[in-house]
Amino acid sequence: MKVGILFPMRISGGVFQNALSIADSLLAYSSYELTLFYYYDEDPYLFLASPPADVKRVSVGSGVVSPVTKFWRAFFPRRETCPCSHGGPFRDVGIYLLILPFPTLFAYYNKVPYLYSVPDLMHKYYPQFPEYPAKERRIRDYRYKRGARHSLLTVVDSEQSKDDLHRFYGISSHKIRTIPFYPPGYIFRMKDMDREKAGKLLEKHHLPEKFLFYPANFWYHKNHIRLVQALYRIKTEMQIEIPLVLTGSRYGNYEEVRRSVAELGLDHQVYYLGYVSNEELVALHKRSAALVFPTLIGPTNIPPLEAMVLGNPVACSNLFEMPDQLGEAALLFDPFSVEDIAHKIHSLWSDDNMRKSLIEKGYQRVKGLTLENHAGLWNKILDESFEILSK
Repeated sequence: MKVGILFPMRISGGVFQNALSIADSLLAYSSYELTLFYYYDEDPYLFLASPPADVKRVSVGSGVVSPVTKFWRAFFPRRETCPCSHGGPFRDVGIYLLILPFPTLFAYYNKVPYLYSVPDLMHKYYPQFPEYPAKERRIRDYRYKRGARHSLLTVVDSEQSKDDLHRFYGISSHKIRTIPFYPPGYIFRMKDMDREKAGKLLEKHHLPEKFLFYPANFWYHKNHIRLVQALYRIKTEMQIEIPLVLTGSRYGNYEEVRRSVAELGLDHQVYYLGYVSNEELVALHKRSAALVFPTLIGPTNIPPLEAMVLGNPVACSNLFEMPDQLGEAALLFDPFSVEDIAHKIHSLWSDDNMRKSLIEKGYQRVKGLTLENHAGLWNKILDESFEILSK
């Protein structure tokens, strides 16, 4: 039986990583025949851990939206246009079940049975954040509620997400399945990279010997500014300068972060690498002293899991379900408290034994996170979905 996976338009961010994790695991450990659907120029094929030679890839459109369409969608988000109307390329290649690793109504409007995925409902918790303006919240509410209501099943990362879908949109818990986030396959494939190779990959960036690492696009909820303020506090109160390497697409409040760094006199401590390759991302984990992850949103996140698989100690926010996700394998802090962030970063930076302990606990924490186990969870849902379709 043929199953499709529709990838998001952007090749960065959590939903793209989630799509890669699903594709990597099912391509390696599933009897279902897969086809990858993607937008023009955003082919995910090269990002797969071990891309098979015979996997089908079908482009479904450019995703370009005119200003007029954007305006009308803000007030009447009734339809997501797609050149694959009435099934289009989905039906053309025999796809009768589509996996959507991100919230979109393409499958609903194109009359293809689908499995839906909702990464989080954080716009309900933080409506004041600039990335969640009224227009965006309206579109999300419409898309999430309708998409989940008409799906065969909806997949979420945690029990909190399951409760949120029921509480905010009235989606029956009987239609919701929980699969924890998994690191994408290239993390497992490159987990044995040594420090020498990592160093060579990063030579062009001229990084210091020891640094902290934070991979995140520059949205307000990623909390870069409090992290920078914590580094300033460590510098002024403890006379320790801790270098920080930042990666991620430079939109959102990137310029505001740059200004804060300059105003605090930390220009020589903070390195901006922008978007980096998968190999460089792994190399940064291998070379950094720790991953620091002060995000304000959840319920859970992928980067701390990637760090644990790669042997990088983690300091992370204590919000939502992240304490349950990471357990004692991470040093947790209050991401709203500059003082607490500074204290935990200083502890981790200056204590080799703490870092070694967290590395070992991290390895144990992610021991069961394998592509095979991830595929097993998705295969079970696919089997259930085809049973529903056969009735």
